[in-house]
Amino acid sequence: DTIQLVLPKIKEQLDAVKILVAIVETNMPSLLKKEEKELTQEVYTLDVNLFVNINEAESQTTKNMERFKRSLKERLEKMIKEIDELQTQCDNDKFKHAPQIVEAEAELAELGAKVRALDEAAEKHRYYEEVLELTDYADFQSLDMLKDSHKVKYSIFKGIKDITHLSKEWNELKFK
Repeated sequence: DTIQLVLPKIKEQLDAVKILVAIVETNMPSLLKKEEKELTQEVYTLDVNLFVNINEAESQTTKNMERFKRSLKERLEKMIKEIDELQTQCDNDKFKHAPQIVEAEAELAELGAKVRALDEAAEKHRYYEEVLELTDYADFQSLDMLKDSHKVKYSIFKGIKDITHLSKEWNELKFK
């Protein structure tokens, strides 16, 4: 981005110098000293080098963009697999009939950390897609479903754990 902002200004300045050199060479060639002729040649050489470097940079940028796009697609595939694995863990039958509320709540808390990490990775992925001008790559609907499913299950088990703890305290409370 910086190159694209600065480059036109440099190109404009170089073009102005080339125009001045051409005017002096055309209208007053006898006034040019040997050192000045060498400088004019240097200006032309710089112009050619700039053109070559710009083309090379643009070519390299295109190659890098393609490489980044492939890399992003591979990461997306891994993320989708991770999302599916976490969804399978979250849908496990042990959470439907969990006699060990505390352990189930702790396990769901661990799953929650993984879900949050995936959500952060998805945000980065969306940002990269935007920068690389990609569309239709990432559909994180399964992640949204996983977040909702996890949130409900975790809330239920946390609520049961909290109620159990509070009722235990209540039952142990001595009345006066």
